[in-house]
Amino acid sequence: MDEKDRGIAFAKRVKAVLKANADGGRAPGMERYMRDQFPFFGIPAPIRKELLKPSYADWRELSLEAAWAAVEWWWRQKERECQYVAMDLIQLRQKEFRVGHLDLIESLIIRKSWWDTVDFLAANLAGPVLRRFPEKMVPVTSRWNKSDNLWLRRTSIIFQLKYRDQVRDDLLFGYCANCAHEQDFFIRKAIGWALRQYAKTKPERVMHFLSSHRLSPLSLKEAQKSMT
Repeated sequence: MDEKDRGIAFAKRVKAVLKANADGGRAPGMERYMRDQFPFFGIPAPIRKELLKPSYADWRELSLEAAWAAVEWWWRQKERECQYVAMDLIQLRQKEFRVGHLDLIESLIIRKSWWDTVDFLAANLAGPVLRRFPEKMVPVTSRWNKSDNLWLRRTSIIFQLKYRDQVRDDLLFGYCANCAHEQDFFIRKAIGWALRQYAKTKPERVMHFLSSHRLSPLSLKEAQKSMT
């Protein structure tokens, strides 16, 4: 069995556990919460994570090639919990991802896209990888910010959410300004969220940006939440 097959076999075993614990009573409510974008097994996060615990040791022993094959397989599945499992387990090995994985990360962002996966991938995978390889930060995120793909633009705005005082505010402010004219809710919300988060560390810089740029009421309201 090669590494790809090993990863897929692991992924299938995990999905079988999810399927065996599906809750048809909860599934419709979870689907409505996500605006019926995806079908669900009906497994809430605490139960899902408890079900995953026996798999943690095997997951850590997989090669990175096998692990990524598992992630790709989960990403192709229709039930949303499969993508959540991929994210849960990615986080356990986040420090192993290197600059060469950025194309793979981008491929996840633009497939099965909705705020629940995109926001996780932006802040917990793309963000940490770009911080470890800062020479790639500008070329990669500037391309995302100019992309026709809504979710890549959102990622360019929020990938620094966990950077605290290490935020490149020239990029944050520049990307927010570039997208400030957009009507889309997810972009406007992202602008406000990213600015609000940075204001917890550098409120004076965010205040200056707000005073010198015209933002949507939604972005402005969100940005000011941590300053009131």
